[in-house]
Amino acid sequence: MESNLLPVGWTNRLKTQQLLPIFPFPAQLMPDGKLALRIFEPRYLRMVKECAQNRSAFGIVMMDCCEVYSRTMAVQPIGTSAKIIDFDQLEHNVLEITVYGGPCFKINEIKVERDGLNIANIEYIPLWPAQALTKREHYIAQQLCTIYEQYPKLGDLYTSRKLNNLTWLCQRWLEILPLRVGQKQELMATDTCERTHQLLTKLLQL
Repeated sequence: MESNLLPVGWTNRLKTQQLLPIFPFPAQLMPDGKLALRIFEPRYLRMVKECAQNRSAFGIVMMDCCEVYSRTMAVQPIGTSAKIIDFDQLEHNVLEITVYGGPCFKINEIKVERDGLNIANIEYIPLWPAQALTKREHYIAQQLCTIYEQYPKLGDLYTSRKLNNLTWLCQRWLEILPLRVGQKQELMATDTCERTHQLLTKLLQL
């Protein structure tokens, strides 16, 4: 199985460091994942407009639910780059977008623009290598598909699923598991999916 492949839409010539606008969100996005967002704050509407015009990425960083509407929230050090793949203009100047996850990154420094938008100097983290699923691990894929059936709005985002790729499965589980923000940050910072796989094995009692 091929490894270290960038998600679709990302070039292999990523700069080691670059600037990304940061969008804090109470849910996690991982590489090769998808997320539906509703944008209404002026600072983030500007961010989306500029990213759409430039076909550039922004960063999604998970936050504690209690900080959703705070302008002075503590930004976590690790996030995931995201590109807009679909959008829809709703009533009351609300924009609904679907984003696709690229490589994770580590934040080195943040500056705050006049409207409150955080701009981070980031360094990309190597992608987890792809890993083939064994017969014993098929339960991980089956359980994920069951969740997608129970929550069709989530499942509909993944019409194409890499169910034979343990790394892809671990990334999808990491997006939805109700873990502490700090625990997800620790798992995102690892070199492979192994620690997430170990956690899944324990939680799913494989």
